[in-house]
Amino acid sequence: MRHWWIGLVVLASTGWSGLAAAQSRDAARERPLADALPFYERYLQLPASTRDGFVMQYSLLGQDGGQVPAVTLIRDGRRTPLQLGPGGRLTPPSDLATLRATRVSVAGRASLTMNLVPVIPLSRRVPVAAVNNALGDYRDALRAAGPMALAAPRLRGVAFPGVASGQAELADGRLIALPRDRAGDPVFRPDDRAMRGAVAIVLPAVPTRVEFSQ
Repeated sequence: MRHWWIGLVVLASTGWSGLAAAQSRDAARERPLADALPFYERYLQLPASTRDGFVMQYSLLGQDGGQVPAVTLIRDGRRTPLQLGPGGRLTPPSDLATLRATRVSVAGRASLTMNLVPVIPLSRRVPVAAVNNALGDYRDALRAAGPMALAAPRLRGVAFPGVASGQAELADGRLIALPRDRAGDPVFRPDDRAMRGAVAIVLPAVPTRVEFSQ
């Protein structure tokens, strides 16, 4: 999986480890959930039309590959164990009010990874409009991020890991083979000269996932 904003992920890892270290000194030590999930509050502050093209995914990992420590969410005096999904995936609140009202504590050292995932239909024929929406929302989010955007990569397309090949369908019906990225996956970059005017991406099989690509 391609994890973007790697330098910022290091900060996220430090934040969760620092929280655990503080708790080892003071069992009552907590921190706001918004502080523990870098950039997520800014993401929720974006207009809905500017963030429907991508989602932010966070995964919690145990220190040095060990077991993921127990994490507790605190809101209005109620403590609720955080249930993690496969790979330590955590599901953050979907609204600002809940995010800002929630605090978190972690019973051990942990690190956090952050990934940006394009919202694009998984189909054998993917509309280019959906790709453009995802990339456009990413660019709009960078503009809203201000100086912090300097640490973010330039994402120019999308890749389809695990798919053997792919083609771009032009408006006149012609099909052009997609190039491959360094991982060997077919990648579509709408601004590439050969891909301009494409209306759809045609794949031999339904992809299991789609990822941003540089």
